[in-house]
Amino acid sequence: MLQSIRSRLFASHVLALLLLAVVLLAVWYLQVSSFLLRQEQDELDIDTRQIVRTIFESLREHGQTLSQIGRGRPVLDFHKTYRELALIDYLDDFSVTFPQLSFLDDHGVEVLRVVHGQKDEAAGGFGDTALFRAARQHPGKVQVGIHLPDQGREDPQVLMILGIYQYFTDRFNGALMAGFPIRELLPGIEEYADATGRFVGLFDYGGRLLHLELPEGFKSAVDRSMQLPEPMRPDRKRASRSGKIRLFGAEGCFATVYLQSLDISLLVFAPLDKYREQLAGLVKSSLQVCALALAVIVVIVRSFAGKLAQPIDELSKAAARVAGGDLTVRVESRVSGEVGQLIHSFNQMVESLGKTTVSRRLMKNIIDSMHESLLVVDPRGTVLRANSAAAMTFGMDSETLKGESVENLLGEAGGKLLTETCGDTRHVAREIEVTTPSGESLPVLFSCAPLPGQGFVLVGQDISQQKKVEMELREFAHRLEESNRELEEFAYVASHDLQEPLRKISAFGDRLVSKYADRLDETGRDYLARMQNASVRMQTLISDLLSFSRVTTKARPFEVVDLNRVVGEVISDIEVRATELNATIEVGELPTIDAEPLQMRQLFQNLLGNALKFHRQGVAPEIRVAGEEFLRGYERWCCLTVSDNGIGFEEKYLDRIFGVFQRLHGRSDYEGSGIGLAICQKIVRRHAGTITASSRVGIGTTFIVELPVRQDKETLQHDQA
Repeated sequence: MLQSIRSRLFASHVLALLLLAVVLLAVWYLQVSSFLLRQEQDELDIDTRQIVRTIFESLREHGQTLSQIGRGRPVLDFHKTYRELALIDYLDDFSVTFPQLSFLDDHGVEVLRVVHGQKDEAAGGFGDTALFRAARQHPGKVQVGIHLPDQGREDPQVLMILGIYQYFTDRFNGALMAGFPIRELLPGIEEYADATGRFVGLFDYGGRLLHLELPEGFKSAVDRSMQLPEPMRPDRKRASRSGKIRLFGAEGCFATVYLQSLDISLLVFAPLDKYREQLAGLVKSSLQVCALALAVIVVIVRSFAGKLAQPIDELSKAAARVAGGDLTVRVESRVSGEVGQLIHSFNQMVESLGKTTVSRRLMKNIIDSMHESLLVVDPRGTVLRANSAAAMTFGMDSETLKGESVENLLGEAGGKLLTETCGDTRHVAREIEVTTPSGESLPVLFSCAPLPGQGFVLVGQDISQQKKVEMELREFAHRLEESNRELEEFAYVASHDLQEPLRKISAFGDRLVSKYADRLDETGRDYLARMQNASVRMQTLISDLLSFSRVTTKARPFEVVDLNRVVGEVISDIEVRATELNATIEVGELPTIDAEPLQMRQLFQNLLGNALKFHRQGVAPEIRVAGEEFLRGYERWCCLTVSDNGIGFEEKYLDRIFGVFQRLHGRSDYEGSGIGLAICQKIVRRHAGTITASSRVGIGTTFIVELPVRQDKETLQHDQA
C-alpha cells in the first residue's frame, strides 16, 4: 500500500513538473524568437537608413563636383571658341569622378563627349529628355536621373545635367552632362554585404533590378533579371516597407525605401540564418539547464513523496480499524499542511462517530417523548417512521404505521398537503380532521416540510383545546360588542332624555329671574344665578356627551372624501373667530381618502378650534395643516398634522388629554367641557387610524393623525354592521 501511494505521488509530481517545464519552454521560445526577430528587423531598418544617407551623400558630392566643373572657363567659353582640346584637357582632370563627360548645345545636341579623358563619338540629341528640359528651365542647378544601360553595358548609369548661362546675360548656352555607374552610389557596399551577409539592391519604380550587391556565396545564385515582388515595393504614397518574406531562395527580413529624387527603390534583405543560429544556441543551452534542474527536482520529489505517503498509509490502516468497529483509534499527527489537516479531520470524524452512536438513541427517545404526532414519509407518501404520539392519534403502534399511505391516514387533505409542499418547496400548514379509534373527530394542525431528495416530515398538533378557547373568545367578544353597543345606546338615550327636565329647570329659572328677582334678596339672586349657570354647564355636557355617542350610534357609511374641501369648509366656519385673533392658517396639499365626511369635518373642527382657543396672550395664532402619503407594508396611509404656536402642554399629560371630560386648565381660564379631543380619538379609531401629539410649553403643539387611504373590506363591513 505504502509503495503504491509513494509511486503514484512521485509519478504525478514528475508529470506535473514535466508539463510545467514544457509550457514554460514553449512560452520562453516564443518570447525569445519574437525578440530576436524584432531585434534583427530593427538593425535592418537602421542599416537601411544609413545606406540611404550614404546614397544622398554620394549624390551631393558628385553634384558639387559637376557644379565646380560647370564654373570653369573652358566650359563657359566653349560655345564661342569650340576649343575641343582645351575642354578635353580640362575635363580629363575630373575623369576619376566622372568617367564620362559631355557638352550639350542649347538645343540638347551632344557636341562633345569625353570618356576617361579621351574624345568619344557623340551619341546624338538629348533635347527631348526630361533632364535636359529641367536643366534648361533651372540653369545652375544639377538635375539627376537614371539612364538604363545600352546593350552589353554592365550597370545602368546615373546621369547629371547642369544648365550653363552666358556671362552677364540670361542667354542659355547649353549644358554639361556627366555619367557614372549606379554602383558608385553605394561606396563600400560590397564589404558591407560580405560582412553582414545581407543583400543590397536598387530597383526602378516598376520593380526592375538596376543593381544588386550580394554577400559571398550568393553571387552566382541570383537571377539579375528578377523583379521586386509587389508586397516589397514602396511608392510615392508609402515611402518605406518592411517585413518578412522569402527571397533569393532564402527566408529573411527586408526593408525597402523609395528615393523620390532618383525615382528608384533601395532594398536591404537579411537572411534569417544568423537569427536561427542564435535561437538554436539559446535553445540548446536552455534544454541543458532544464535537464539538470529536472534531475535535481526528481530527487527532491522522490524524497518528498516518501515522507508524504507515510502518514497516508497510517490513515489507511486507522480507517480499516474504524470500519471494523474500533472507535477508539486515533492517528498521531507529525506533519503540517493539508496532510496534517486531513489527519486532524479524521480524528474529529472518529470522535463524532462515537458521539453519534449515543446521539441516535437520545434522538429516538426525544422524538417518542413529543406530544405532537411526527410522521416521516417518502416522496410517494408512504410512512417511513412514526413516533409514539402519532401511534396514539391513529390507534396503531409505530411499526404498524410504517408502510401506511398518508392519504389512507389523513384522507384527500393529506395528499393535497404533500402536493402543496412539493410545489412551494417550503413549510406548509393545514388543519385536518382526524378520526380517532373511538370514532370522534379530532382537529389536528399538520405542518409539512420537504426533505430534499428524501421525502417529507409531518408534525401534527392537537388543536381541539385551542379551538375551544377560540370559540369562547369569539363568544366573549360578541357579548362585549353587544355590551358596548348597549352602553353607547344608553349614553345616547340618557343624554337625550336628560335634556327635557334640564330644559324645564332652565325655563323655570328664567321665569324666576323675570318675575320674582326683585322679591329675592341678594343671597337668593346669587343662588338663582348659580342654578342657571349650572344648568347651562349641564346642557353643554349633555350636548357633548350626545356628540360623543353619535360617533358610532349615528355613523354613516364611508365614502371617498377630499380633505382639501373638508378643511376649506371648516376654515370658512371659524373665519370670524380667526379674524378676531388675527390668526393665519396655512393649508398644504391634503389627500383624498375613504372616510365619513361629517366626522372628518368634526375632527378638523375640533383640532383647529383648539388651536385658536389655546393661543398665547398677545401672540397672533399661526396654524399649519399638512398631509403626506406613505407606505405601511403594502398599504397606502396618510399622515395629517395640525400645528400651532399656542401655549402647549407637558407631554407627560399626553394620555390624559384624550380622556372624556379631561381638562388641563380650569373652566375660568378656557371655555369647553373637555370632550373635544376624546371625540377626535373616537373618530380616528373608527377609521382604523391613530392620533397623538407632540408639544412644548410656550412653543406650541402638533397633533398627528395617521389614517389608511383606502379602508379594507373588513373595516367597511364592520362599520356597516
